[in-house]
Amino acid sequence: MRPPWVLVSEPWYYNRRRLPKAGNPYFVGIHAPMRSELTLYDLAVTGAIPAGLNGRYLKMGANPAKLDPAGHHWFLGDGMVHGIAIRDGKALWYRNRWIRSRLAAAALGQAAAPGPRRGRNDTVNTNVADIGGRAFALVEAGSFPVELSETLEEQRYNPFDGTLGGSFSGHPHRDPLTGEHHAIAYDGSVWDAVRHVVVSADGKVVRDVSVAVKHGPCIHDCAFTARFAIVLDLPVTFSMRAVLGGHLFPFRWNPAHHARVGLLPRHGDGTGIVWCDVEPCFVFHVANAFDGEGGQVVLDVIAYATMFASGASGLDALGRFERWTVDPATRRVARRVIDTTPQEFPRIDERRFGRSHRHVYTVSVPPDGATRSSLAPRGCTSTTSKRAAGACTSSATGTCQASSCSCRRAPTRSRTKAGSSASSSTRLTRPPTSWSLTRSPSRRHRSPLSTCRTGYRRAFTGTGSHLDSCRGQRRAELALPDVA
Repeated sequence: MRPPWVLVSEPWYYNRRRLPKAGNPYFVGIHAPMRSELTLYDLAVTGAIPAGLNGRYLKMGANPAKLDPAGHHWFLGDGMVHGIAIRDGKALWYRNRWIRSRLAAAALGQAAAPGPRRGRNDTVNTNVADIGGRAFALVEAGSFPVELSETLEEQRYNPFDGTLGGSFSGHPHRDPLTGEHHAIAYDGSVWDAVRHVVVSADGKVVRDVSVAVKHGPCIHDCAFTARFAIVLDLPVTFSMRAVLGGHLFPFRWNPAHHARVGLLPRHGDGTGIVWCDVEPCFVFHVANAFDGEGGQVVLDVIAYATMFASGASGLDALGRFERWTVDPATRRVARRVIDTTPQEFPRIDERRFGRSHRHVYTVSVPPDGATRSSLAPRGCTSTTSKRAAGACTSSATGTCQASSCSCRRAPTRSRTKAGSSASSSTRLTRPPTSWSLTRSPSRRHRSPLSTCRTGYRRAFTGTGSHLDSCRGQRRAELALPDVA
């Protein structure tokens, strides 16, 4: 069905209809969307939940309500928030709920969430954050945030009580000294500026400063120090060619874009930013930043040599942990590799944001090609980061090309619940009677709260001595069922 806001003369819509519909890797394996909303009570717990860890554990990810593989990308799709309520050593409930955007609500046959909209795209699917004592579902470059009720049943689009005048970020960071959240916000329809947005401890926007850029850079994350907000202006930018080609994800590697890191005084205007040149690369996520010696700024990141240079179907190469030293005197960035092990989603003890830290926690990534291995259908080998041709394993038949694997899965047996099995074509029609909270050991890197599952963003809101949020490739402590 054509979206109601699409003009019949818009070429991108028809070009998207011509894109391949079969074999989209973002609808299989770990990326297969859940097809129902569940409410489960009194979850079984294996081991012990730490005493004093009370609150909600929330996570967020793209989960299309209506499957349309043509042009789909794993960063896109209707948002779904998942939550577990924990109190006094018990897991009281689990819920998952779609964010009721206009398109998601129409696909579900339900009423859309109330509240003001910003533009025609109101999808929210990236992250969940506790801002001003309230839980907000967030997205970058587009919609206003969505405020979530305690039980996730009520949702409302809320631009921080009317104080947000534009787009926001999926990754704001809280200053533990002031309680403020800092964000670098970009807009997919504004190519010549990004904004430094500060939300006060009580959830109101108190600063919104524009910074001039070129080409519409994709700025997924940010950082701050005691003196600066840090702007990562790197060469993944808006691509009109991708849009006209029908691709829903409109950003590509742009070798013509000047790679630089901006040091914006936290209380200055956009003209006071100091730009420092860096070798072309891309960064999704930042661990932390702090003011170093001699006026320099230290920044810990996961860096990629390129990103989306060969399209948006996967990673061009694997990320590595680097420490960047940004020198405003020389206006240069020195890069030092700390660990070449493939990894992502760096985190620190959030009580140290903006100040020096000793430990960074990351999540290991498969060394054979990151998302390609996890995206390939079962029975297929993945392509490597060098795009080498793959082949089908003995459990499947078909062919593999340089950048994709097209296999027909051979009949297998998959567990549905303890003591029983079903063929691979069998779908679960009911959730299991109980879920378990089980600790999953990490192979190489460990997070303080190891409750991660690939493709989702999550946060814990509540009280306790080990509050943290984490994201990544491991199986979650909550063993999620394979519910179709």
